[in-house]
Amino acid sequence: VVDEVWAVIREFGAYGFCRAHAVAFAVPAVQSAWLKAHHPAALYAGLLEHDPGMWPQGVLVADARRHGVPILPVDVSRSHTQHRMEATDAGWGVRLSLPTVKGITADDADRIAAHQPYTSL
Repeated sequence: VVDEVWAVIREFGAYGFCRAHAVAFAVPAVQSAWLKAHHPAALYAGLLEHDPGMWPQGVLVADARRHGVPILPVDVSRSHTQHRMEATDAGWGVRLSLPTVKGITADDADRIAAHQPYTSL
């Protein structure tokens, strides 16, 4: 009996890991697909902010544009320390964050955001 049980466990081991691995990827894939279909700006803002490491930022921006999500440039009076959704005439867009600009430190971004909006130089 022990040998029979062990044989079943060994055979399942080759299949069981793959199934668990597939489920682990399927759940976020379905969630992402739902967000992309119903709240694409929120999805892209989140992906840009939390960088899952699977795609370069340029690929995400191009995909967002291809799917009709406006990508709004860094703006000293509107950008924040994080990528954010922003209402536009075309619907919800994604405003790029201050740290997107090369050379801006987290402290610089905090200081800039704290004094918004700017009305003059």
